[in-house]
Parts: sequence; C-alpha cells; structure tokens
Amino acid sequence: MRRSTVRFAVLLAGAGSLISLAARGAEPEKGPATKWESLFDGKALGGWKSSEFGGAGEIEVEDGKLLIGYTDGCNGVTWTKDFPKTDYEISLEAMRVDGTDFFCGLTFPVGSSPCSLIVGGWGGSVVGLSSLDGQDAAHNETTRNMTLSRASGIAFVCG
Repeated sequence: MRRSTVRFAVLLAGAGSLISLAARGAEPEKGPATKWESLFDGKALGGWKSSEFGGAGEIEVEDGKLLIGYTDGCNGVTWTKDFPKTDYEISLEAMRVDGTDFFCGLTFPVGSSPCSLIVGGWGGSVVGLSSLDGQDAAHNETTRNMTLSRASGIAFVCG
C-alpha cells in the first residue's frame, strides 16, 4: 500500500493519559490479511513528538506506556511519519489517570479531511466523532454520553 505523508495526532486535553496505538492497512479482497503495525514500541517516542499546543505538559515513556501529562491547557503527541488517508484501521487503548474533561482526542485522516474521535469531551462524558458533516462530537448522530472514571481503560478500533 502506498502511504501518504499526513499528520496523525493524538490530542489529550487537560488529562493525564496512558496510550497504546497500532494501525493496519486494509485487507485486500483476496490474499492474506495485513499485519498490525505498532505506532508505539513502549520504549521511546519513535515517530511521535509533542504537539506543542502551548502550555503543554510532559510527554514521557515509562514502563512500556506513553504518558501524556496533565495540564490546564492542551497536551498531546503528533505522529510524524507516513500514514494512509484511506483503507486503514487504527486501534487505541487509553486510560485516564488524572483530570475530568477531554480525556482523549484522536485525529485521523478520512481521505483529505480530518476526523477526530473525542472521548470524555464537553464536561467529561461525551464520546463521538468531530468534523462529521461539519458538526462536532457533541452535536451529531455519533454522540454518546458515557461515564468515564479515572483509572478505567477504554479501547477503540476505527476504520
């Protein structure tokens, strides 16, 4: 699969979080399944860098986990290597360890447009997709309200 250069960002606003990410290309109609490609090896930032939103907290790798520190503003990491725009799946495992609002924002390409999976937005309970038909995650058909307590993990596969 030919990969295009795009920015793939994981935005964690006002929350301390643990992240694990992997992606795989689409499985061809015929032939073997495409293997998952880990975007985080548990040892170093690798292709990730601080998103530098301003007022960002610490970004660390500890005990095989990517730790995105709590801040009063936004904090996150951005993928700096090639990433497909179509025909892929992405898996996210995360756990809130601090904070109460905007636990995770995972922005990924859908063709030439960005889409963001929002977890714990708008007061800490909204889960949904932003930039869907021009609407944010709190105001479209994907909106769900969920209780997201600290130290409870969450896993998503988008594709």
